[in-house]
Formats: sequence, structure tokens, C-alpha cells
Amino acid sequence: MEIRNVLERLKLLTNDDREDLLLMLSGDAVQRLKARLCCTVEEENAHEEALCAAAAAQAAYQFWLLEEAASPKSLTAGEVRAEFDKGSERALAYAKQCERAVSGLLRDEDFYFGVMEDTV
Repeated sequence: MEIRNVLERLKLLTNDDREDLLLMLSGDAVQRLKARLCCTVEEENAHEEALCAAAAAQAAYQFWLLEEAASPKSLTAGEVRAEFDKGSERALAYAKQCERAVSGLLRDEDFYFGVMEDTV
């Protein structure tokens, strides 16, 4: 996965131009995804576009979490109320969808298979 490819996708997903922030988020997402890869280099190369999409979606989710943390949850002016804390929910749903597309290439970090010892 090329960080620059992830960065370009992230720019489209966020419509943001803070290059340093987006580059940092892209690099972090690529590293997290690469750490979970359990495939050959050939398989990774064959699924480059889908892996970049998954990394960009993860980075976008992190971006929206940061945006929500830095802004108010809602704003009320008279009878009009605007809520701003829904971006990360949609970004998370998109990130999960993109990750499912490459799930065969990734280790599942939420799954444990093993023997539990009886401690009684």
C-alpha cells in the first residue's frame, strides 16, 4: 500500500486540505492495516486498490473522530438545532464495509480461538 494513494483517497473522503494531518492519518492507517496482513506480497499487490480504500476509510474515521472532539456536539439558535456528531458513525460504517472487502487478507483481531482453563 502506498501512503500517497491512501492520502489521495482520504482527501476525497474528507474534502480537507490539511496535508500534514491527512498524511499522518494515512500513514497511521497504512501501518495498522499492514500489521494485520496475513497474505503474500503477490496477493497484497493484487488487492492494492481495495487495501488502499480500507486504509483511507480507517483514516477518514480517525479524521472525523478528531473533528468531533474539537467541535461542539450541537448548536441551538432559537428553534433551530444543528447536531454535528454523526460524521464518525457514517465513517465507521464505511470503514467496516471497506475492511470486509479485504477481510480474507487480514488477521481478525477481535476473534480468539483457544482453550480456557478451569480456574475452580
